[in-house]
Amino acid sequence: MASSIYACVLFVFTVLSCSSSFVNAAPSWEKLGRSAPTDHIRLRFHLKQQNLKLLEEKLVAISDPRNKDFSQHLTNDELSQLIAPDAKEVQRLTDLLHAKDATAVASSSHGDYLFASLPVAAAESLFTVEIFDFQVKSSTGTRICSRSEEIYKISNMPSLVEAVTGIADFRPAGARRMAKTFKPSGPVTTPKVIRDLYKLDNATVNDPSIPGQAVAEFEEAYFFESDINMAQKRYGFPQKNITRVIGPNHPLDGYLAEASLDTQYIMNTAPGINTWVFSVDTTLGFDLIAWALNVSSTPDAPKVHSISWGSPEVSSWFTDDTLIRTNVEFMKLSLLGFSVIVSSGDSGTGNTGIFKCKKFDPNFPATSPYVTAVGGTYLDASDVNTELGWASSGGGFSSKFSMPQYQAEAAQAYLQKAGAAGNLPDEQYFNSSGRAIPDVAALAVNYEVAMQGFWDDGVSGTSAAAPVFAGIVALLNDARFAQGKKALGFLNSWLYQTASIGSDILSGENK
Repeated sequence: MASSIYACVLFVFTVLSCSSSFVNAAPSWEKLGRSAPTDHIRLRFHLKQQNLKLLEEKLVAISDPRNKDFSQHLTNDELSQLIAPDAKEVQRLTDLLHAKDATAVASSSHGDYLFASLPVAAAESLFTVEIFDFQVKSSTGTRICSRSEEIYKISNMPSLVEAVTGIADFRPAGARRMAKTFKPSGPVTTPKVIRDLYKLDNATVNDPSIPGQAVAEFEEAYFFESDINMAQKRYGFPQKNITRVIGPNHPLDGYLAEASLDTQYIMNTAPGINTWVFSVDTTLGFDLIAWALNVSSTPDAPKVHSISWGSPEVSSWFTDDTLIRTNVEFMKLSLLGFSVIVSSGDSGTGNTGIFKCKKFDPNFPATSPYVTAVGGTYLDASDVNTELGWASSGGGFSSKFSMPQYQAEAAQAYLQKAGAAGNLPDEQYFNSSGRAIPDVAALAVNYEVAMQGFWDDGVSGTSAAAPVFAGIVALLNDARFAQGKKALGFLNSWLYQTASIGSDILSGENK
């Protein structure tokens, strides 16, 4: 099976748009009054994770095709034994919470998180804060939560607790999604265009019973099953519904472009592969940790996941602690054999200035060293077989994560060549020793998408490229399963070592 996927597309610098993370006091939230003492708030306790260096070493081994342990992924039990904190310490925290009238106290599947529901009065006492009701209005209605404007006192917690969410974290109303409706010049992108360009027509599914691929959705991004069937009929594919939806899907009340694009193009790139949707509850916002914990704790979850969401590393709502903790969750998924595919963004290089560019600001989670970042290309209007780098495609160098070894040779070669040709920005704008993105690229403009029974052929963004590439990876996994092999898992070491995969995109630039 030949597929024209694009390795080492280090032509750009970029950023993205979307949602939030954890921060104290967001101006979009309106303060109402003190929360009722008997109301309950749901908390997530981040416990100290063990053996992170050892786990990183294990991932290097199992993701390297040259290593004897290649694709020997960990089981959930093996991962739990390595990462979970001491059981006695966890029990002391559990006892403390029960003494504060906590209910629904539960541990995550790997033992490194604890969940609990506490009465407001108990939470105020435990964290030495006052808790108020706040509301935020969005296009789909009003949301109310109980939060503290003060920073809670982590010193009141046992030493194994690194952070607590649900006390002082506010998320902004109405994040911008990746999928955008605008129409650059050039041909319309359909499943036929993709399958012809990437030589997928001969790809067949060997075992349609295996859970193969999934998309992640946040912030009320929903889809109509009827639109998926409408697209399958239009392009001549057998009708196949979403296999399973984990979480909410209320298309009459949500935002359609993103989830419609994601589901239709991952399914029509890999028709016949079982497709799941992991939809994070709207009350959690853009909570990647919640998404990752949901995936890793779901039995028989698909091994390939596409995420078309993100925010600037620096100028968004992410704190450094949240970036680091989320990055560990991506490493855990990689150790378990999952491939996490992330769109790189649609804002060119991005920047941290208001009136002038201070520094480029690439997009997270694309900048995580443990995901595969997908940039965007477009077709030359005069030559539909030639892809060019899309000007809005996300890319660049992380200021938070160092350059991983698997891409060092390719990234340094790019920097030397571009620098010698005078094609690099001034060094003050980017961190040349940071994680470089994207890793691969695919078509990103003028996608034809069915939404609520109508067609739109102007949906563009790297959020289109990510599910297409994820579908290709799902087909590769299916071929491996038929040969008695395991899932590819974390892709990047394999991608950077396998120069014969696809072709480099050498024309075009982002801005």
